[in-house]
Amino acid sequence: EPIKKENSFMIRDKVIELIKNSESEGGIDLEKIGAYTNSSSELVGQEIQKLLEEGIIFEPRPGRVRWLG
Repeated sequence: EPIKKENSFMIRDKVIELIKNSESEGGIDLEKIGAYTNSSSELVGQEIQKLLEEGIIFEPRPGRVRWLG
């Protein structure tokens, strides 16, 4: 089980990094995040959902997210 937890932290870090780095382009599409992280879209989706709930990112339009911090 610890591997799974570590994996979700790694995914979270990667997702955050991708979103932060895409600010100059006005955000990033969710499918791009999935493609870049090489993780199951389900896991990536869960992390994105958590970040949205925590108010760290926001969705200016469906399928696209931006960094709030």
